[in-house]
Amino acid sequence: MFAILPFSLISISLLYLFGERNFRDGRLKEKLEIFPKKIILQRADPAGRTRSWSANPFWIQVNYYKNGPIENYLTLRGNGKEVEVGSFLTPKERENLKHLIEDALQKLTGKNFSS
Repeated sequence: MFAILPFSLISISLLYLFGERNFRDGRLKEKLEIFPKKIILQRADPAGRTRSWSANPFWIQVNYYKNGPIENYLTLRGNGKEVEVGSFLTPKERENLKHLIEDALQKLTGKNFSS
């Protein structure tokens, strides 16, 4: 009985640590705002650091890599930088997000902006 006690304690400890890590990683937040003259991406990581990126929507390039570092890797390029968007989303959600961003940018930069 005492022979399995250390292995049981290690298993329970690892389960607790991985559960805590998963909970902490779940606090990752991204906020994407698209305005007529500016697009802003803010990312708050679990440690509390907030990073922000902005650019003119007219010059934004949406990049979608089927076989990137993760499946359906989505980035925005503009203002001299390329930033990842939605790394915590599923591949299908990233694909849907790509279409939403492209539609919003098309409406802003298209000829029929007033409609």
